[in-house]
Amino acid sequence: MKVGICFPMTMDGALQRDMFTNWCEVVDGSGLSTIALGERIAYHAQDSLIALAVASGVTRRVRLMTSVVVLPARNTGMIAKEVASLDVLSGGRFVFGVGIGSRPTDFQALEAPWLGRARRVETQIEALRRIWRGETLVDGVTPIGPPPVSSGGPPIIYGAMSDAALRRAGRIADGILTWSIRPDADVQRATIRMVDQVWREAGREGRPHIVAAMYFSLGPKSEEILRSHLTAYYSYSAEARQKVFEISTYTERAVEDAIRSYAEAGVDELLLGPPTASMDQINYLADVVSRLGYSI
Repeated sequence: MKVGICFPMTMDGALQRDMFTNWCEVVDGSGLSTIALGERIAYHAQDSLIALAVASGVTRRVRLMTSVVVLPARNTGMIAKEVASLDVLSGGRFVFGVGIGSRPTDFQALEAPWLGRARRVETQIEALRRIWRGETLVDGVTPIGPPPVSSGGPPIIYGAMSDAALRRAGRIADGILTWSIRPDADVQRATIRMVDQVWREAGREGRPHIVAAMYFSLGPKSEEILRSHLTAYYSYSAEARQKVFEISTYTERAVEDAIRSYAEAGVDELLLGPPTASMDQINYLADVVSRLGYSI
């Protein structure tokens, strides 16, 4: 199993260029596999695709992933062009994480329709793959480029928390990314079985790529720092904040146990999200991963 790290959505200096690029360079030099960036549109966070384009320019090894782009709120042709460009400029290191979105305010901010987004995302993923194969969506119109360097375009990982989303991922995506499963091997296996079953029933070759994600915090005052971050990020829901905190880890032993549990269940990659952009969090996590012997 590979272990990556998420760039945190914070209000501090991490939003500035030097802090962000330095953070990415440190991850690139560590034993961690991936830099993942989330997306909230009606929020202070950077655009994830633009931020990862910057990250691709200051890194050479680490993979780059969106976790996740709210695809039904975007124009399909334009996002196809942006993602193909990032795939080319990163040298094929990009993984496109998408989802239908769970916050109506993001759709309101972009004047995009909220209703019907689950149906739209299926049509959009089909269209993305056609565009990346070099097909035109409109007769007589030149295809949208550039051609991606990854065969057929970058992998599409579907953000899934509900059973319906997991089944959709098994039918139309290359894998899943979920923040919802606890660091408990039995729960993880049940999630993986559901996606595997739908994948096979759809007659698809190979197997889905399974990515799980959770919050972590290490070092002095780790619990206090994690609570503070979750309070700010989940300010809209005390219930959601508490549920997320209960499945987060904030001791070295708990992080080790979580990594082992996900690996035992058959997860392909685990993404861990720190509460701050402190370089210490990268180093703490990289030390744990190195000690446990997981690969990049």
